[in-house]
Amino acid sequence: EGEETALTATDGSYRVEGLREANYEVWVQAPGYAPPTADEEARVEIPSGAVEVRHDFVLARGAVVSGMVVDPQGAPVRGAHVEVHARGNRSLRERVQDLAAVTAPTGRWRITGVPPRVEVVVRAQHDEWVRTESAPLRLSPGQEQEVRLGLGAGVALAGTVTDTSGRPVAEARVRWGPVGTESERRMRDEFRADQLLTSRVVRTDATGAFRLERLVPGRLLLKVEREGYADWYRKDLTVLAGASPPDVQVELVPALTIAGRVLAATTRRPIAEAWIYAREETPGEDEPLPDEGRVRSLVSTQTDAEGRYTLEGLAPGRHEVVVWLALGYVAETQDRRHESVRRHDVEAGAKGVDFALVRAAEAE
Repeated sequence: EGEETALTATDGSYRVEGLREANYEVWVQAPGYAPPTADEEARVEIPSGAVEVRHDFVLARGAVVSGMVVDPQGAPVRGAHVEVHARGNRSLRERVQDLAAVTAPTGRWRITGVPPRVEVVVRAQHDEWVRTESAPLRLSPGQEQEVRLGLGAGVALAGTVTDTSGRPVAEARVRWGPVGTESERRMRDEFRADQLLTSRVVRTDATGAFRLERLVPGRLLLKVEREGYADWYRKDLTVLAGASPPDVQVELVPALTIAGRVLAATTRRPIAEAWIYAREETPGEDEPLPDEGRVRSLVSTQTDAEGRYTLEGLAPGRHEVVVWLALGYVAETQDRRHESVRRHDVEAGAKGVDFALVRAAEAE
């Protein structure tokens, strides 16, 4: 894993050394030119025994997009960030990157090197308004296209955070993020869901109230956290333009822990710095169906010098506890089916949840 880079010489030649036999993706960036986007252009194979592989690139003249970013009143916006994104599969989106600009005091911007004959969209964002996106564009080599981008005022969402006794929880942190159709799989547990949250944070006041402004209309992921309580998530909230802000009632439950030790099976010596996690179990056949708006909890930690661990911030319920990585021993990363690496149906609050791991050499 990693990247090797080079600059072309005056004759356009380049040389990248120190590569092993493998299949590679190659990115080429040159001012005014479009990056290679087709598989046969961007992928290079270094076969076994090869000393040197020659791969030439013929860069097409890029298209140009320019325009103005304005606020909801039509006034030019200074300092807005504008980016060009490709629409299509993941490989194509990764190859079309670093095409960006920042608006001038006049709200104007200009981006060169846009790949022709590829469907792209232009996005603009600014901290004071809601991000906007252009209609899809498909440009010709050398074409110049003017795009006007209007930032939106956005919509609002309000709510109140209380504990299980109905008392307000002040200074709770509220975070959020938009949810697209491609985000569904990333909300299977809170570790992945956190990647969808923006960096902005709002804290509840003394009455436990909060209000979010400038939200993008649509589906929303919401997270509320406070020390001493289990994290609270909803992934099924919807905010609509022109509608009254939803009033979200959040009830935080006291956080519980699961604790134990990770030891070597044969010597009973503690295993330090082993990674371990707990994930909320899915209900069984005879249990009530889960609340579809929730996100399954997942917390992780490392063992100390004595092999002890404490998984904190868990909601009440059953959890699967797994040793993910322990150097020199069989853990989930080596054999996820090995009986020693996981424990099922562990109730939050349990102590003495110990693991006895087999050395990797012994397992072989």
